[in-house]
Amino acid sequence: MLLDTHAWIWYLNGAEALSNSAREAIASAMAERTLSVSTISCWEVHMLAARGRLRLSIDSRQWTRRATRLPFIDYVAPDDAILAESVYLPGAFHRDPADRIIVATARILGCPVISADAKIQAYPFVDVVW
Repeated sequence: MLLDTHAWIWYLNGAEALSNSAREAIASAMAERTLSVSTISCWEVHMLAARGRLRLSIDSRQWTRRATRLPFIDYVAPDDAILAESVYLPGAFHRDPADRIIVATARILGCPVISADAKIQAYPFVDVVW
């Protein structure tokens, strides 16, 4: 199970914005030790915080440092296979590089994405839980 950036933030901050299905999928993935986040999500957290679109109680660098040390989440760095997949995704998908890498990561790992993003949900070549 791969968390989209917003789902990762919401989960770690305890936000109620996660759907019941998302919470159940996260709990199941944690129990099976199969919960993942793409490290591109760290970049997105920093970008959102720097642009004032995300407010955290601590500096984004401290937040991601703490988050990436959590033992129940596997952090997946984009390798060549993921990067290539992000460029050659089948069908039509929007141009946002972070979303492309997240979707490509899920496809390479063979797992669903937990996401409230309508563009990701509408993409027929990846399974989405929400």
